[in-house]
Amino acid sequence: MGVYGEHIPNSKVVEKISQTMSMKFDHVVTTIIKSHDTDTMIVIELQGSIECHVSRILEKIEKVNEQALKSQVNLVETSQSV
Repeated sequence: MGVYGEHIPNSKVVEKISQTMSMKFDHVVTTIIKSHDTDTMIVIELQGSIECHVSRILEKIEKVNEQALKSQVNLVETSQSV
């Protein structure tokens, strides 16, 4: 990757992206940095890792919300039958 003919190594770009992620994703970035060699990582690998972690988080949130909704429905049905 380069700007104005200057060569910027992938590791520098990966590091910069990791540093500029919002605090909301700090735990994701920390996990990726600890589990991967960021010196040899390319941007596409970083992107894939971030997307994978975020999708897992979203799946868990969706599952919790679904369970809460089921509990709420069960509570309403129970109170109506009494």
